[in-house]
Amino acid sequence: MAGRIRFHWFERRRGGTIVLHLFPEEAATLDLLAAELTTLLQEPERAANAYQRLFPPAYLDPDEAAAEQMYGAFAHSHLLTSRLEQLARLRGFLQEVMAGPGERRSGQHALVLDDDACEVLLGVLNDLRLAFGSILNVTDHDLDPDLGPDEPSGGPADDADPGATVLAASRPLYDALTALQGELVELLLFDLPEAGTD
Repeated sequence: MAGRIRFHWFERRRGGTIVLHLFPEEAATLDLLAAELTTLLQEPERAANAYQRLFPPAYLDPDEAAAEQMYGAFAHSHLLTSRLEQLARLRGFLQEVMAGPGERRSGQHALVLDDDACEVLLGVLNDLRLAFGSILNVTDHDLDPDLGPDEPSGGPADDADPGATVLAASRPLYDALTALQGELVELLLFDLPEAGTD
């Protein structure tokens, strides 16, 4: 096990404990975004493209309409319930930390994450990026400059409700979510064995 590793938001302490450091305004913003994604999942008409991005069809062939309907009937409810549960757990965790004295350093809340909490956070961050990236109309060309400048920059999609989400007009928040997710993934990779080792 490696020693202490510290990134901008995350650190892994000796012994493997992962800690997320957030300023109060960052924790409150993440809580607000989770609340807005919860609303989007419960009221999909507010941002239809984002909802479809989270629940893409399993069968693209029109001849498979019956199979798609069956898949939706069995899988959609489970996926929706799972996402709502993850959002509720993350919001509860954030609100508990923000409300209590807890561990702080340099004005930041310190959220100690076990393996389960890391999985929840990764899932929510991924869903936030999918949903709000769709609302912002973020394209592969926006994320990878090597693809070329021909595509237009991301902007609110046609079906976006400007009042439905903080991210409807905020690309910097989307980029911050991307960086937050990237840091956690990179930190978790330190725990993976090297190729050819047990």
